[in-house]
Amino acid sequence: MNIGLLYSLEEHEQMATAANPKEFLPDPLSIHFGLSFIASALKKAGHNVRFLLVAPHTDLSEELTRFIGEFNPRMIGLTAVATQYPIISQIAEIVKKIDGSIYTVLGGVHAILQPALIEEDIFLDALCAGEGEVAVVSLADAVEKGVQPANIPNLWIRNSATNTIEKNGNDPFDPDLDAFPFIERKMWDPWIASKPITRQHVLIARGCPFKCTYCANHILAETQEGKQLRFRSPENVIAELRQIRLDYPDVESIYFEVETFGGNKSFATHFCKKLEEYNASLQKPIRYGINVAVTRNISKNSPEILDAMQRANFDFVNIGLESGSEKYRRDVLKRPEYTNEDIIYFSKMARERSINVSLYVLIGLPGETVEDFNQTVDCAKQCVPFACSLSKFFPYPGTRLYDIAKEQNVINAHVDTRLERRISVLNMKQFPAWRINYEYLMFHFRVFQGQIPFFIRATGVLRKLMGMYPLLNSLYMYFAHRTQIGLFLHRKSTRTQFTDAGAPIVPALEFRP
Repeated sequence: MNIGLLYSLEEHEQMATAANPKEFLPDPLSIHFGLSFIASALKKAGHNVRFLLVAPHTDLSEELTRFIGEFNPRMIGLTAVATQYPIISQIAEIVKKIDGSIYTVLGGVHAILQPALIEEDIFLDALCAGEGEVAVVSLADAVEKGVQPANIPNLWIRNSATNTIEKNGNDPFDPDLDAFPFIERKMWDPWIASKPITRQHVLIARGCPFKCTYCANHILAETQEGKQLRFRSPENVIAELRQIRLDYPDVESIYFEVETFGGNKSFATHFCKKLEEYNASLQKPIRYGINVAVTRNISKNSPEILDAMQRANFDFVNIGLESGSEKYRRDVLKRPEYTNEDIIYFSKMARERSINVSLYVLIGLPGETVEDFNQTVDCAKQCVPFACSLSKFFPYPGTRLYDIAKEQNVINAHVDTRLERRISVLNMKQFPAWRINYEYLMFHFRVFQGQIPFFIRATGVLRKLMGMYPLLNSLYMYFAHRTQIGLFLHRKSTRTQFTDAGAPIVPALEFRP
């Protein structure tokens, strides 16, 4: 059966040339893991799968009519976070108007957090309220047979004959991630602008042991029984690396996607040892990057862990600082236990081993004060990061920090989702929107003082200012990626990790993608 999987980009940041206007994704690190795993599961079950990507400028009716006419999908899978849902709901409606017999199913974080939305959205036939690899195959098999899907764990299913919603319970988390097929990558290639493909990313775990209030992970953990935090075996990851090298011989760098790395010192050092052995078999070793959630224990063991990472050829680590106010971080964000000194020490140990550090930081959090953010700037500066991604807090429904913002009555009546994490949607007297915007613009200018020349820091301020306005941002992206002088200036004003052909992964003077 033909199945379409649709991905909507909140913002169109393509690096395409005029000759390739539909290359929406700047590089392979922009592909969607969830849809990729679903595609792999469906293809393994014998279904014919095709992706469709849309951007804010896309004529949805025209593009969906073309896609459906050419491919004739019998089922279309959609995915969304909260800010994507309005456009995804519109897409489901258009699909049904083009061909009412096409089965529509919604998955993703928003569907898991808000499953009851299917009761109001009449254009959705099913909703996945848990992990979807097994459920979607059972659903597709039923649709292909022309029978009413029923009794499928993890799915809420509309019965059009009785006008009811069947709310199935969720199966436990699958403990064996090694059993999942490797994700589909080749299907994304037509949508990727940067060629040849010299970098990829690999998911090595699912779940998170922490309960950060701005994140959905701890809530997702409550949707299914069993252990949510699961790691793939190093041997299974190495097998995927070998497959990537076969499919993409130009690959030079790999970023490992994981909520945290290093919490289990034994696993971390064993994983690094396997990467070291794999690299020893290559004529040109692969460079690696990964996310590390610094805790007191990880900081204490950082020399040993970082030594192993250095031998494995890790180039950089991403660290979630989020806030430099230890009190706010502890009492409101519920971050894992670490002091500013812990993260500064870990950063220092990494730099001494030629491993660059990139920080993730939030601004405009509910109840945050200017003094709290000044502590964030001070801590970030002492970490001497290679790069730093700053995002304005966005309240995702279903998270604890969203509830806190509602309790404080600081969420604006109309929440603009067009520039998610680039404009402030909270109304706080102690940290008003104008001051949040000012601190947002000046953050990198302050943090990188003495590390980056004045001109580049000032250019970064201008770039971030343009990014806060959709039209200016679109003009910049066109100028930066479709003209030689624009590309030159973009490269000069952006520090990157895993640099190849000047294309950024973790920019120092821009916002988190």
